[in-house]
Amino acid sequence: MNPANLLTIIRLVLIPVIVYVLIAEVGNYRLIAGILFGISALTDLFDGIVARKLNVETDLGRILDPVADKLTLIGIFLALLYKGVIPLAAGIIIIGRDAVLFVASSILFFAGKDMIHPTKFGKSTAFFLYVVAVINIFDIPAIGKPLIWIGAVLAVLSALDYFQITAKKLRQPS
Repeated sequence: MNPANLLTIIRLVLIPVIVYVLIAEVGNYRLIAGILFGISALTDLFDGIVARKLNVETDLGRILDPVADKLTLIGIFLALLYKGVIPLAAGIIIIGRDAVLFVASSILFFAGKDMIHPTKFGKSTAFFLYVVAVINIFDIPAIGKPLIWIGAVLAVLSALDYFQITAKKLRQPS
């Protein structure tokens, strides 16, 4: 296993831990979840850098990295929904975006097509959602509530962008 894929695996392992800490309210759970989420975000940042720097990009990494991205956001926002920290509608929109992107990528993969590659808008939206997640992990409603709705709007717009990309790829001959 190369170092980049190991970082992605660490991120996948952190997902249930962060969700558990948030839901079970273990110790100073907001701080613990925030730190673990920060570590997860750093592994996301560094796995791609390491893969390119060491020239160890793999098919496994190309599959696992976006899966880890989607599952991280889905897990965190599900926990925040469960805790009642974020509004149901906004949470469903954000979780729905990542679930749909996951399914769309899977369809392309199993259809023998190239998976959906992140666009700049999609990456910006994901980064914004990570920031919104942190703010809501610490339950700062004055900032978190308005930002969650901005995140929901961005999630819809980026999902539409990805729908267009997916439709175009599906129309291309194999």
